[in-house]
Order: sequence, then C-alpha cells, then structure tokens
Amino acid sequence: MHENAGESPPGARKSLPDFDSATLVGEESEPGGLAELPARLARLGMARKRTEQMGKYLLLNVAQQPDSGRFALIKNPGPEASEQDLAHFAGGRLLTCSTWLKFRHYETVEKVRLHDANFCYQPKLCPVCALRRSARNLGAYLDALELVQGEWLDAMREDPDLPPLLYYMVTLTVRNGPDLGERMGHLRRAVKRMTDRRRQALSGNGWGCTEWRKIFGAVGSYEVTNRGKGWHPHMHMLVVASDEIDRFMLKREWEKATGDSFIVDVQEIDASDEEKLVGAFVEVLKYSMKFQDLSMADNWRAHLQLRGMRMVVSIGCLYGVKEPPELRDEDTCKGLPYEELFYKYLPETGAYTLIREEKITMLDRAKVRSETRRKGERNLIRRQHSHEEIVQAASALATALAQDPPADEATFAQLVAPAAEDPA
Repeated sequence: MHENAGESPPGARKSLPDFDSATLVGEESEPGGLAELPARLARLGMARKRTEQMGKYLLLNVAQQPDSGRFALIKNPGPEASEQDLAHFAGGRLLTCSTWLKFRHYETVEKVRLHDANFCYQPKLCPVCALRRSARNLGAYLDALELVQGEWLDAMREDPDLPPLLYYMVTLTVRNGPDLGERMGHLRRAVKRMTDRRRQALSGNGWGCTEWRKIFGAVGSYEVTNRGKGWHPHMHMLVVASDEIDRFMLKREWEKATGDSFIVDVQEIDASDEEKLVGAFVEVLKYSMKFQDLSMADNWRAHLQLRGMRMVVSIGCLYGVKEPPELRDEDTCKGLPYEELFYKYLPETGAYTLIREEKITMLDRAKVRSETRRKGERNLIRRQHSHEEIVQAASALATALAQDPPADEATFAQLVAPAAEDPA
C-alpha cells in the first residue's frame, strides 16, 4: 500500500540531484494525498542524501573528527567559536536531520500531512530544511497574493478606470567576484537604493521618476551560485505592478544603482495562466543556495559568509507576510480520524522506508482525551490529600511540642526528622 522511495543518484558533484523548481512544486502547502506520498518521499530522500554527504564532509574534512560518532558531544559553540567547532556542531546536526518522518493520512478527506520530523533548521546547508522552508514560504505568499487579487478586483468594480494588475518575473544581477561577502553586500545595497527611491517617489519627496514606483508589491529572494567563475549572487523577484514596466529604463536605473551592472531580466507573466504564476512564485522562493552548482567546500564557505542573513525580502502589498517558523505541514484536518505513518531513512538505500503504521479513530482519540482527563483528576485528588495530610501532621507536631517541649536540640531533631525507611 505504501511504497518506499527510490534510490537517490550518486553524490559526486557532477551528478548531484538537481534541487530545482520542479522539486519544490510537489512540496507546496497542499502536498496531496496518499497517491502523491511515494514521489514526495523520493524528493525528500534525494535531498536527505546531500544532507548526509554535507554532514560527513564537515566532520571529516573541516572539523577533522575521525570518529563521526563524536558529533553529539558538542553543544552550540556560539558565533565566536573556531571554524572547526562550528563545522563539528553543524555536521552533527546535519547527520541527525530528517532521519525519520511522521505523516498523518486523513482517509476521510484523502490528505497526507507531515506531522513531525527531526529537522536541523540549517537551510543554507541542508537541502531538506531548505526544501521545507521554501514550501512553507510559498504557501504563505500564495495566500497573501490571493487576498491582494481579491481586494484589487473589488476596487476595479468600484472604479472601472482602474487597470488590471500586471505580473513580472525580474532578475537582478551583479558582476561575479572572488569574495562572496563583498559581492552579496554590493547586491543588497543596490536593491536598497532601488527600494528607497520607490519609497521617496511614492511619498512625493525626492526623486519622482523611477520604474520601481510602478511596483504595487513584490517578493524577492537572494540566490548564490558558483560555477567556477567566481561567486554570482543575484535576486529573483515576483513583481505585482500597477502599470507596465519599461525594461530599458529599469536597466538604466539598475546600472546607476550598482555602478557596474546593467543585466536585468524582465519577463511578463500571463495573469490568466495560474500555473505560470505559481511557477514564478516557486522560482522566486526556492533555495538560496543552488546546491547542484556548489561543491561541499563552497557550500560551507557560503554558509559562513551568509550566516544570520535574511534571504527573502518583500515590499508593498506583500510586505509583512509572516513566514511560518515550523517546517512541518500545517495541519488543517485536526479532529478527523487518521492513519499515522512512520518512515525511517536508510543510508544504505538512500531512501525512506515505512517501519510502522497505526490507525487512530475518533473513538481512540476520545478514549485518549478521557483517560488523560481522568488521570489529571486523580493526580489533583492525590495532591489535595497529600496537602491535607501534611497540614494535619504539622498541626499535631506543633501541639505535641507545645505540650512537651524537647529538652535539647538533638531531641528536637529526632521529633521533626522524617521516619527512616525500613531496610527490610
């Protein structure tokens, strides 16, 4: 009934699994039912293999730990720790990440939800966590866009002269360079200049002529690649515009903002094609690290350079969307009976295997709740009785001491000391 995921491809750099947009589509907020679960497990298994490779690389090559079993002995070393300690800690968390997955299959509505898993929450190093975070963000921003579209349609009904929204996929780039930190800082400053100009143009102060003022809302993410010609940070943005964007003018503005780059790719998206619109969101919100283009060493260097840096930005009507902190699926089927499926990752096969399944019916859930309630009531009664017994014993002791005070301190200690346990 429940198939195991197939084996992942070999882990050499040229044959690393391609964690592209198609991988993320199957991990979006509505992952489907039982029929889609084998393909989902295969995607997660493929990502888990790269996670395992990265963990072993850090422990053996960077932390120089000959015995990978020692990774559990180190705690979070803090930001001022040596690179070896940081690698030791990160590698240990990678090796223990997503070793098991617990799904809930709600048969009455035919939905499967990832209910629990042991994630490491290192999305710049771990493809599994990157996949799950991107999927959760995708769901949040799609919900926000649906709300914006509804409000704009209502406004168009009230004002027939109001034009429909336009959608663009925009990619902003800077020149490659050997220093990732310097190149990423350069890109982020240029993006900030553009958003500052938009803000001033819309407020009526300062510059009034900028293509960025046409942006009604946008969400973008920084991405990092290195294909042997230096570090190439860039930004993908999905833009919701209130007017047509002039590509030539945008390129001129971007060159002025960067001082060294005019390469801007602008592609209009057909708003009537929902699949293309979702695909654009997927492209924007996929992984910040293009794992298939990074060696293990480059991936680690990028993690150190970008540690703690926010990789997703939003402006306008898409600003303020709360990105879900949890990597598990949102459970929208609470209260319904379900079948619990427990999968374990087997390194020798590079796949997840079902090791336990258990059906939880409505009656079972009611019994558990009832038993928990009765247990709580019994514990409360025990605590009340225990408290009453202590009060009575203390009162009796106080009365006895008042009637017959002890002759010395030793006698007093014997009276108030608890009774020794009988060794028999």
